[in-house]
Amino acid sequence: MKILVCYPHACYGGGSQYHLYASASELLKSHDVRILLPEPERFQINVPKYDWKIPFRVMGSSSTYWPDAKNYVKLSDDELKMYADALFDSLCETIEHFTPDIIHCHFMLPSGWAAARAHKKYKIPVVITSHGVDVTVPLSDKRYLSGGKEILPEISYITGYSPDHCEWIKEVFGEMASEKVVCIPGGTDTEAYTPDIDTKEAEKMFSIESKKFVLGVGRFQERKGFHILVDAAKNIKSDILLVGGGWEMENLKKQVERLKLTNIRLLGFFGPEKNHLLRQLYCATAIVVIPSITRGETLCFVGLEALSSGTPVVASSIGGLPFLLDNGRIGKLVKPGDANELSDVINGLMSSQMERQRIGKLSREYVIKNFTWPIIAEKFTRLFNSLAN
Repeated sequence: MKILVCYPHACYGGGSQYHLYASASELLKSHDVRILLPEPERFQINVPKYDWKIPFRVMGSSSTYWPDAKNYVKLSDDELKMYADALFDSLCETIEHFTPDIIHCHFMLPSGWAAARAHKKYKIPVVITSHGVDVTVPLSDKRYLSGGKEILPEISYITGYSPDHCEWIKEVFGEMASEKVVCIPGGTDTEAYTPDIDTKEAEKMFSIESKKFVLGVGRFQERKGFHILVDAAKNIKSDILLVGGGWEMENLKKQVERLKLTNIRLLGFFGPEKNHLLRQLYCATAIVVIPSITRGETLCFVGLEALSSGTPVVASSIGGLPFLLDNGRIGKLVKPGDANELSDVINGLMSSQMERQRIGKLSREYVIKNFTWPIIAEKFTRLFNSLAN
């Protein structure tokens, strides 16, 4: 089967980018796959690529690699039309060269609009994978809500990361979307993220002692809730390391200074060249914390990586995080935005090595059974086959 995977954003440093890379690479083992994306020369992957020619960079959230990107909600009507038309024109060029059987498009935002127009022109089935931002943006900018509803007749399926994500898509886009939404979660590499990684390099570099600290990883955006973890830090009896970058970096630094905290360090963003250190930190830490405060946390790849590493996760009970932790069976869920409960749960788990080991063992078993990339790719293959046939 010939599959054209379309992705409109910077392909570095986030969950949707990782999903693109890993799922396309796995599908390539059984299918003829091509990726259409902007600036393909910057994306190192063994899947053949086409250049998605765009007039300017656009993102729905912060990007370390595209700091000059425009935000979807700040585009003028003329800019939005120019951008959407450019996506469609470049997509058509690619379709005529590659002649795919399936178009798998990431995001319902203008990239999905282009794919829907392509279906109308070429009659090629379209599957869209939603990543959360294409649900949050339409809530604040009705242009994207109406645009999303208009393309639904041309879309075969929309995949969401978790049951809650799927329900959210249905709530926002209405009855027609309800007939098309399918839950296919993201995955992780259980061979790269394992419990038995040597952590000495990270311990030395960051002056840490294994299993004596707490770790947070992700984009520094308000919805990710790292300010809640910083607030909780004054009552947490362990050191806390934060890895990430984004719009809220300076605010977090000021919060740490204002609260005069000495047990929290911001290590900055880790690019691909530091990914081996991140894997070591997942193994060295006692707990990974995901303090998100909105439904936009549709699953969380950081959580999957931590669970695969056999490390307990403490997460907010919102969005896809209960699904990630099997409703609390393989991790601890806390009320979103409650710094006191967060600190209590972290302190309690830090005080019990036996409980952390129990949860860690269950966590890795759960990920291996449900969230490896071969499992995820097989789900997509079955979906694509149903359309190709």
